[in-house]
Amino acid sequence: RNYFKKSRLHFIGSWREHLEDLPKRVAEIRKNSINVASSSSVRLVLHVDMDCFFVQVAMLEHNHIHKDTPVVVAHGGNDVSSNKDTRGCEISSANYAARAFGIKAGMGVKQARKVCAELVVLPYVFVILVKQILTHSKPTQTNRYSDWNTISKISMTFYETIVRLYPHARVQPLSIDEFFVSIPYDRKCSVETIMSNIRNQVRVATGGLECSVGAALDSPIYARMATKDA
Repeated sequence: RNYFKKSRLHFIGSWREHLEDLPKRVAEIRKNSINVASSSSVRLVLHVDMDCFFVQVAMLEHNHIHKDTPVVVAHGGNDVSSNKDTRGCEISSANYAARAFGIKAGMGVKQARKVCAELVVLPYVFVILVKQILTHSKPTQTNRYSDWNTISKISMTFYETIVRLYPHARVQPLSIDEFFVSIPYDRKCSVETIMSNIRNQVRVATGGLECSVGAALDSPIYARMATKDA
């Protein structure tokens, strides 16, 4: 039971709980904002999605790994972080460099290494915490991203960054790393500039994490479709 509560699936399934303070934070940001809401009736809908979120977070503890290195996140079997063969370990998330080799979630690590010998396999960040619970050991001070509370903070930072940019926007969370945001659009600024600004601000606020942004006028569906091509 304790293991499940600290698992990735449980965290994803309970993402609303981790963002329960979001409405309060949005209200505070809006209250302190000096920006005046646009009177435009046209709304630009943006779909913002963190790229390979769990891989990017795992790589924050391994900043020696080049961003173009094929990396996946997995757990089970032997010590995954040592990159030794694992006992049928299944991949949970893969970055774009790994996906270029055909590697994807659900694939076994051994199978993935057959198509990409240089593949780097990182453990789920929660694995560190679970081991501490099972062995009754004290948490280490060096593992900044070894618990879900910190991942929640990264997720909240992701959301807050957009709200600070557009205090009067309508924000609709879809998961811990994905949301729609609707802003009044008066065409004074190009859509490309808006999307680029969002990506840059998220990158700075989260310590280097990348996100994809799609946009469409008054249409969440088309905005989400645009993200796939971003």
